[in-house]
Amino acid sequence: MRSSSSPNTSNPGHKGLIRRRLRAPFAFGPDGPRPACDPRPLSAALIAAYRATTYGVDGRPDWTLRVDAPCPALSARLAAAGLTEAVCLTGWNRRGWRTAAVTNVNAQMLLVARIRAMGLVAHPGWGRADAGDWPPERHVLVPGLSRHDGRALARDFGQRAVLWFPAGGVATILPVIGPQGA
Repeated sequence: MRSSSSPNTSNPGHKGLIRRRLRAPFAFGPDGPRPACDPRPLSAALIAAYRATTYGVDGRPDWTLRVDAPCPALSARLAAAGLTEAVCLTGWNRRGWRTAAVTNVNAQMLLVARIRAMGLVAHPGWGRADAGDWPPERHVLVPGLSRHDGRALARDFGQRAVLWFPAGGVATILPVIGPQGA
């Protein structure tokens, strides 16, 4: 007896629905399905939104990031660990579109699993728009993740940009362009 949650594979229409669902959020590359990345340049409005957001880290109020601002506590932590950079990224709201909570949570769990598989630590936090006009988004701050690898991960998760923080510097928006322009 089949459980009610198992797919009805005897219905050809159901198989088509499964294929459409897989294609909608993914592009197929040589190594399998990958979330499609929006190839358009960042708009002035989106850049302004990134600038008008506070990127906090759970349990570490001294690691709060703002675009074009230093974070002395994070710089000190990176230096103490012999690291030169950190990246803040998310799996939420793919391509900048509001997405269902369950989809966001699943994407974030997959992102954290990928980061851990790289041998890195993902410090969870929230990005909050100053104006409160966009719901808070979960993200992770990853000390030791290079900007190149951060952009590649963000591209895999359909994101438009990451926040890159070089030790001793200021947080900077790094656009994530499609595979051809990366």
